Amino acid sequence: MDRRLITTGLLAGFVFLGWKVVSQGLLPIRDELGYKDVQNEERVLSTLDANLPGTGLYIVPGHSPPDSLFRARYSEGPIFRIHSLRRGAGGTPHFLVSILALFIAPMIPTALVWRLCRNGGLGFGARATTVALFGVFLALAADIQLWGTELYPLNYSIFLASSSVVGWAIVGLVVAWRIRPTKQAARLAAV
Repeated sequence: MDRRLITTGLLAGFVFLGWKVVSQGLLPIRDELGYKDVQNEERVLSTLDANLPGTGLYIVPGHSPPDSLFRARYSEGPIFRIHSLRRGAGGTPHFLVSILALFIAPMIPTALVWRLCRNGGLGFGARATTVALFGVFLALAADIQLWGTELYPLNYSIFLASSSVVGWAIVGLVVAWRIRPTKQAARLAAV
């Protein structure tokens, strides 16, 4: 395996991680788009603590009533999901896996561009676009899908989708800058 492929993948991972920190951690727009504070938080927390047996993802209304009753309760609302984390859940292992995933993900389109450059001459724009399309795929398959099936607020889903597209476009520029067609592949493409 080419050393340039590995170093480019790692560099792209750093860039992608940096973008995630900026877009989802530092920009105040994220909180304005979706998250709201709960009124009477202490009362709500004590009720949840008494009624949720452990760590897990809960949905209200639950799926245990008969199907017709579930549909009626679902259409009347309120509907909510509760991600309950108890002591000992989350923490360092989950955080490290998330960071690792952000480094591995850019390796996939980097390897694809590297392979395509070995088989033919791709210009800078084609290389950058190839990687950026991973962001478009993610935006449609995950971020916009959250609005359709999970009923996320539309503006929040659009924010997530935009963040995905922009992040992968930036990664695409890094990959296109670092991975170039070999001289032999460029000559074959010119013929």
